[in-house]
Amino acid sequence: IAWRTKLLGWRGPYLGDAICWHDRMLKNLEYWATRQNISPISNEPIKQDATVNFARNEPELHTNGDISKSHYDMNVVYIDTLFRHILWTGDVEFAKKMFPVIQRHLAWEKRLFRREFGAEKLPLYEAYVVIWASDDLQYNGSGVTHSTAYNYYHNKMAARIAKLIGEDATSYEKEADLISKALQQNLWLKNKGWFGEYKDLLGLQKVHENAALWTFYHTIDSEAATPQEAWQMSRFVDTQIPHLPIHGENVPKGDFQTLSTTSWMPYTWSTNNVVMSEVMHTTLAFWQTGRSAEAFKLYKSAILDSMFMGICPGNVGSMTYLDANRRESQRDFADPAGTKSRAMIEGLFGIKPDVLAQELTVKPGFPSDWNYAKLKHHDFNFTFKRENLTENYTIEPHFPKPMALRLQVIALRDQIEKVTVNGKVVKWQSIKDSIGQPRIEINSETAPKYEVTIVWKGEKLNVVDSPKVIAENGDFEVNFGKTKLLEINDPQQALGNLSKKSNSFSAKTTENLGHRTIFAKVQRGDLIWIQPLMFEIRPAFEILPKETQTADSLHFTVRNNTAQTFDKQTDIAINGQAEKLSLKISAFSDSSEIVLNSNAISTGSNSIKIDFGNGQSANGIVQNWKIKTDNSAKFETV
Repeated sequence: IAWRTKLLGWRGPYLGDAICWHDRMLKNLEYWATRQNISPISNEPIKQDATVNFARNEPELHTNGDISKSHYDMNVVYIDTLFRHILWTGDVEFAKKMFPVIQRHLAWEKRLFRREFGAEKLPLYEAYVVIWASDDLQYNGSGVTHSTAYNYYHNKMAARIAKLIGEDATSYEKEADLISKALQQNLWLKNKGWFGEYKDLLGLQKVHENAALWTFYHTIDSEAATPQEAWQMSRFVDTQIPHLPIHGENVPKGDFQTLSTTSWMPYTWSTNNVVMSEVMHTTLAFWQTGRSAEAFKLYKSAILDSMFMGICPGNVGSMTYLDANRRESQRDFADPAGTKSRAMIEGLFGIKPDVLAQELTVKPGFPSDWNYAKLKHHDFNFTFKRENLTENYTIEPHFPKPMALRLQVIALRDQIEKVTVNGKVVKWQSIKDSIGQPRIEINSETAPKYEVTIVWKGEKLNVVDSPKVIAENGDFEVNFGKTKLLEINDPQQALGNLSKKSNSFSAKTTENLGHRTIFAKVQRGDLIWIQPLMFEIRPAFEILPKETQTADSLHFTVRNNTAQTFDKQTDIAINGQAEKLSLKISAFSDSSEIVLNSNAISTGSNSIKIDFGNGQSANGIVQNWKIKTDNSAKFETV
């Protein structure tokens, strides 16, 4: 309803293959391929566009390789949908026909947006209005994670298709390898555990650390992160992105929350919105990461937000009523229909076909309390049933080529009595790099139908009880009970003095404050997996200002993040003036409210430092603009 013109973007076409409109998807891809610019590439410098204050370079954008002839780089998402269509259909002849389109696009992308960084001149790609949220994203030529991840996946897929059709894959393999190195060396924040949003091209070439949702889901969807990196990135979403509660009349009970696209302030259009398509693509990335419970909760939250609570019931719209300024504008929108479809098929049901390789991966992401699920699809039929300790999966593929099966399911118990496929006992294997919960994989050669039965036995898998908050330089101890501890990986350097035993470990936390994740490789019964331990390292003591202040005092509390009760008189400095303060704070608790009345307090920011002894202190600022100053005070503008 918002645009009455043909636009190539954004993610609407994902819908075509997800719900099996392959013929319509083919027509869409072929139509836009005919519109690609194939004019000769000029060696003359292209004059910059002064009519838009040099903010965009339309003349250079519309050169050889451009497809949409709009002021967006809509090529990238088109190429992404093209590759995924080829994976769904396995149409090698179509891939061969489209390969010149792919070649021209990648050359165009490389010519316009490739930037080199560091002594090794590793490539990162600029994001030039390349995603839905790009209207007010201004990267100034910098190397951006989400556009670079896109280009990594596209070069990798171009190399794969080149080999299938007898073309030279060398340049694409080399570019994908260089991009992977560039992402790791320039944008991965090792001690934090996520990719930064972008790295400046100019000046000090700093990395902008505060990433957006699109940085998370595009990196995961483009397979540009390792499994452990993906998990760490999902924790950035947990802890750094605003979560907005979904509640209201007749809304089902539950901890339902949706997300804003960033935490960036102030609010501006396209950089900080509440958008169904962004949340849905995030749910897909959560499923791809292996966090099925969190993915389903977010998926259901997004459906409640848009389809149930919206002013157009059942609609899959763009912004939601929780968007501070736009509310439910652009209700009829293709973008979320595409991402929602992929989230359901590839995430919830875990169906991921690769017809080129004649392999069907099925990795269900159902909630743990589901005992039944069924999906009828033109490309396959799928049924899941669970009765007590017996699980049955029936998968009937209808793809253009015979498909071997890779079924990956979450373990119900720590041992397996037997696994059968079409009545025959088969081997299975534990997925040793599965993160979060143990999974097993069952492989089967091509068949018209797969009836898989898994009979579990043994004990339930215990939830590891680990501390959620620990003070810096504090004791960190975890006992895995009956589960054997094989090894510990500490990618964010959160621990020191690590001492590992057969089923436990102890360590000291470092001064790397913030939310941290370590990975424990463990074994229980027949299963091996990687158990993430997620916690926050905080200062031993924190000064927390109260929201309400009075005209003659400072109001604050002190938080004790240590395992010991603190009860003694302390030295406190208020704006540098030394005084005494008696404090009693239980372990992992906040003090009662402290009301400080001193001639040292002043209008605005007040510096507070408390000395707790043993080398421990806390520094904080308490702002109070109600305090009046005497006539001798002198103010200077800064």
